[in-house]
Amino acid sequence: MPASAGVRLRGVDRDSLAALFEEAIARASAGEHDAVVTWTAADGHWVQISWHVINLAYPHRRSPDAVLAGVTRPEYVELREWAADSHVTFDHGAHDPAALADFVLACGERLWRPAA
Repeated sequence: MPASAGVRLRGVDRDSLAALFEEAIARASAGEHDAVVTWTAADGHWVQISWHVINLAYPHRRSPDAVLAGVTRPEYVELREWAADSHVTFDHGAHDPAALADFVLACGERLWRPAA
């Protein structure tokens, strides 16, 4: 059964996010391969984390390579799919939860910053 938390992403720090990756990985190791943690922000943006996938709201028409240029992507994180004005999905190797947390936080800042 998926876990869900209504937490504003801006209020989530690196350690808390890394702990959620650790939880998702541990739950998968215990046999809960479908466990997902979801945040939904007040502005409608969201993030889903599982033991092997990161899925983020994607309010852009340009490709993630353009929008996320300059965001450091860990070597074991690969773009799986994206749909304009919908979502972007990355596979990850369940390594280094702190690096995964940094990646998600950097993506959130780039994807959801207010228009100038």
